[in-house]
Amino acid sequence: MSGFLTLPFLAVLFSVVATGETAESPYQGDSIDDAVLWVNPNNPSDSLILATLKASNQKPVKPTGLLVYNLSGEQLQFLPGGTPNNIDIRYDIKIRGISQPLIAASNWWSNHVSFYTVDSQSLEVRRILDEAPTGLSDLRGLCLYKNSLGEIHYFAIGEDGQGEQYLLSEAGSTSLVNRYQLASAAEGCVVDDQMSRLYISEEKKALWRFSADEVTQPPTRIMRTSWFGPLRADLEGLTIYQKPNGQGFLIASSQGNSHYLLFDRQENNYIGRFKIDDGLIDNVTGTDGIFASNLNLGNLYPEGVLIVQDHMNIVSGRSANQNFKLIDWRKISLHLNRDLKHE
Repeated sequence: MSGFLTLPFLAVLFSVVATGETAESPYQGDSIDDAVLWVNPNNPSDSLILATLKASNQKPVKPTGLLVYNLSGEQLQFLPGGTPNNIDIRYDIKIRGISQPLIAASNWWSNHVSFYTVDSQSLEVRRILDEAPTGLSDLRGLCLYKNSLGEIHYFAIGEDGQGEQYLLSEAGSTSLVNRYQLASAAEGCVVDDQMSRLYISEEKKALWRFSADEVTQPPTRIMRTSWFGPLRADLEGLTIYQKPNGQGFLIASSQGNSHYLLFDRQENNYIGRFKIDDGLIDNVTGTDGIFASNLNLGNLYPEGVLIVQDHMNIVSGRSANQNFKLIDWRKISLHLNRDLKHE
């Protein structure tokens, strides 16, 4: 990875098209935000997309909660409750004696964190545990961390840049571990478990790297936002496309130019960016949450998938409610192999 071009003015800009998309949000306006993928261990092509329906944008308010889709984008389930904004997932988490997938979501209205799991037989998503309060206001960002000891932590971020780290015990209780602070509004975050790194998007300022084990230590700035550079405010969703031996990519959603920036996992050098253009499915702009998986999901996504929120969904030439777009990772890796110079 160290041989990739790293200067912003030299890095490649390429285009891909979406392979699939989910059904529309049930509500108009900015109503959905973030998504994760639960990979079905019995049949990966029957995996599920879990997405946050954060607002109804109506008075009186209508139900919000989690939307569940299959890989074809069909809505299978709706779990009403809360105002979920960001969502994350980890596997094989032992809670109350049962090893299971754990999904956590932040709620911006109540400032609580909600917990869910997936039944691999029925493919139903259900709530587990009680909602856990935070000391934050306008809770937005949320990301999970499974450390080298197998402990499960989560990092929560309020819209004002205040953050908290919690430990979730096997008994299902939560305890505050640390507090941290960014200088201004922040939301997007992701943890690289293998490298014990926490990445946070300070929306109008910069992309930061923290130690996930020592979050109160000064962070490393990976890239600033700027008017004319590749990373433009607002800086939003973050995700990791993981490959063996520390290889892979940190990916960031740059809302200001509707681009997605790629950084290598090891050194976090900037190596290129891409946009999602019109194809059989419309182009993507103003993305909030993003999620990448490198796992083989069957014929449609044998090298994994990138899932992105689309701020302005266009269907047959008309403006429709927001949805999520799916990009076959092979479309991205084609350009990485062809266009980005490496040793």
